[in-house]
Amino acid sequence: MQNITNKLPFLTVLLFSLIIFAVSVRISYSRYLNFENGKFDLGNMSQMVWNTMNGKFMYLTDYFGTNMPRWGMSHVDPLLIIFVPLMVIFKSPLVLVFGQLFLVIFSSLILYKIAYLELKHRWAAAFIAISYLLYPAIGYILAWTDFHGVTAAMPFFFAAFYLFEQMYQTNDFSKKKLILFWLCLILTMSGKEEIPLFVFMFGFFILFWRNNFAKLFEGLVSQADLPTYTTQLKQFFVTRNAKLAITMMVVSFVWFYYAFFILIPNSAHYRVNGYNKFVESIGVTPEETINVDSKNYFLLRYEEFGSGYTEIIFNVVTNPVKVMRAWVDGGKPTYFTQTFLPTLYLPLVYPPLFAMAIPELIINYTSTAGGVSTANIENHRISMIVVILFIALTYGVNFLAQFFKKYLKISEVFTVYLLAISLLVVNIIKTFEYSNPVYLWMQQAVSRRVVAIVKAEENLIKDDRAFSKKIKEGDRLKLVRLETKDRDCAGYIMKYIPDWASVTGPDYMGAKLSLRETYALFPALYKEADYIIADIYARKVSRILGIPSIVINSKVADIMIDPNYHPKFICGNLALFERQALLDNEIPKQVELPIQQVFNFTPKVDYLIDRGLFLRDYLMPDTFSRQEFYVADFVYERKESMSLDDYKLFLTFVDMNDNEYFQIPHLASYAMKPLKDFNFERFYVEKVNLMLPDFMNTGKYRVFLGLTNGIDTQSIYLKEVEVK
Repeated sequence: MQNITNKLPFLTVLLFSLIIFAVSVRISYSRYLNFENGKFDLGNMSQMVWNTMNGKFMYLTDYFGTNMPRWGMSHVDPLLIIFVPLMVIFKSPLVLVFGQLFLVIFSSLILYKIAYLELKHRWAAAFIAISYLLYPAIGYILAWTDFHGVTAAMPFFFAAFYLFEQMYQTNDFSKKKLILFWLCLILTMSGKEEIPLFVFMFGFFILFWRNNFAKLFEGLVSQADLPTYTTQLKQFFVTRNAKLAITMMVVSFVWFYYAFFILIPNSAHYRVNGYNKFVESIGVTPEETINVDSKNYFLLRYEEFGSGYTEIIFNVVTNPVKVMRAWVDGGKPTYFTQTFLPTLYLPLVYPPLFAMAIPELIINYTSTAGGVSTANIENHRISMIVVILFIALTYGVNFLAQFFKKYLKISEVFTVYLLAISLLVVNIIKTFEYSNPVYLWMQQAVSRRVVAIVKAEENLIKDDRAFSKKIKEGDRLKLVRLETKDRDCAGYIMKYIPDWASVTGPDYMGAKLSLRETYALFPALYKEADYIIADIYARKVSRILGIPSIVINSKVADIMIDPNYHPKFICGNLALFERQALLDNEIPKQVELPIQQVFNFTPKVDYLIDRGLFLRDYLMPDTFSRQEFYVADFVYERKESMSLDDYKLFLTFVDMNDNEYFQIPHLASYAMKPLKDFNFERFYVEKVNLMLPDFMNTGKYRVFLGLTNGIDTQSIYLKEVEVK
């Protein structure tokens, strides 16, 4: 009975961990099905594992379509190779996602062991471990950050720390335990290029706080004779713990130096050469884009402090005012509070351990670049900081308990449990206040389904006239917007693409299509890839380089008239093109431009679509056979001066039986001649490729022509067609 009672706290943590794991798997799988994981970063990670499995160690396709080793993109995280055996068996990016969930969540069991080793109270240790699972940043790591080596490294540092403390307290530094300890350290340092700094600081902690430094300090302040103190100093550095600590510091520093100052800079030419080739292919110059040719791509985050390692480090050290401005810039004070308040600031009570997180905090908070903050609790870069915070707070609890016991005569048990329970309570409160996605899912499981149903209904046809017998050609009504990321279309496109093919496409398809040698972000490799997936809403590359989106759009136009590429499937916001090389002696076919300005035209209809754009004629088949291509002709005239910036034309086929709809974008007016460039009182003839997939039902459909900017949408009714 006593044995069961002793195991109950650990079993409670295990049960809680299993529940969190089940929920996190459910959330992650749903995100994967809905294309919420992208090439950056899950696609890159799984592509590296796949390439390693196939003989190209840590290779991936970068932003600009170059296949290169990971360090060419300024990251060193070979920890991913531990997933190769699993990828051989289960060929899916979910191997990485579920593997990381397991590693992060069940780190709680190691934390429980650490807390019990230090506090000697099982339930207090359990409360700390459960607080870790409730900690808001952990929820974001589990639900939003896909996979990163720095996150997967978390349990290995927990394990290394526990192993050392156990060896230290039992004075049992057996060879077996030391080998396991070093294995955990190596795996930890493999997680990311700056993680060796954590191991360096760990060695520093062992050298001065696990090596009887107090005795050496006493000898110094007591002004003992110099020969005696020199002997003590020598003895201080030749102890077993000192030798272990110094070895850790040397190994970690060499690893860090090699990664940052040798491997990454010496691999930058892969990225720079690929970038130069990319900008040349899209017709811009490097001067027109954001600079990406530094030795370390991520030094751009610290550009206010300089452009090189030495300059940045010097300015950070010598300009504390600018550093403080960076630390209080934007939302960083809020992020600091969100990071430390759920820990009750207890890590600060024990500086020897908290100091391990200082290098990473400086790296994260000193960034001056815009966009996603590296200090945000929603960012994976907080992962190793979380590990240190929970180790340090555990020792902070014990420090306060001993302090209050000695000076205030307060029971040590009372203090330990008061702080452990307070930690648990504050994390329960803050996990919902900070919108921790894992626990919100658990709390709102039913309401989330209701919301999902409501959103689904919002995507259905809103105007009953769409099904009315009284509707007539040219009637204007509100229908759905053009999908910005159609899951069904994306899933269907994947069926066309063989495993061996090179692909360029949008970021959000890069995870599911990552198990191949080459997956680039469109328009990279738009003249070379076997398959091109063009998304008319994709803007990632234009944001990265700071170039107008029209440059990206124009590459879709090039593909449309390239005789080597043929449309394979057009659906929602996506268009798939397949490369079909010319046969020997075959003459390239002449391609008629699919949109042209016409000066003289006799209009047959005069239907206002919206914002001064009129449909003046159209020709469309009455019958469609699924999986076959057709061409529809449309003639427009712009009569009013209302802005058409960012507006796109699209067709919606509405099933008269079940209200389901299928959409096709007008690629020519998107890529070749944007609507905003239409001249007044001129006619524009556009040819639109149509291919209805076999997942559509057969039967009667009503066709609508729509105009949208992603927010405002207006459609007009055209005709009824039959799908066979």
